[in-house]
Amino acid sequence: MRYHETRREALLAAAHAFAAAASDGVAQSDAAGVAKVLRGIGRMPQILRAEVRRADGSLLEEVGSAVRLDGDAEIDERRRESLASLLGSRTVEVSVPVIHGGEQVGRL
Repeated sequence: MRYHETRREALLAAAHAFAAAASDGVAQSDAAGVAKVLRGIGRMPQILRAEVRRADGSLLEEVGSAVRLDGDAEIDERRRESLASLLGSRTVEVSVPVIHGGEQVGRL
């Protein structure tokens, strides 16, 4: 496996772990509960911003701030960026579903 593929998998795994930790709060629209999880993400120096959206796309909670350019790299379960795209991007957005009881209740 190439470095950028390994890095992609590591980023997705971390995002999935945080999404699982936030799933109860997202399912109950408990912004305070989700904020506790996001504070954990906020302590990771390489992560500039995190947000959780409900299944309808509305914002539930967010932490941090970062400016993203339209052309910056994006990673999710289906989207794969090339090494050149990742190296040329100022930021990388990682997006995963938040699953609760087998149903998608939001996105992190």
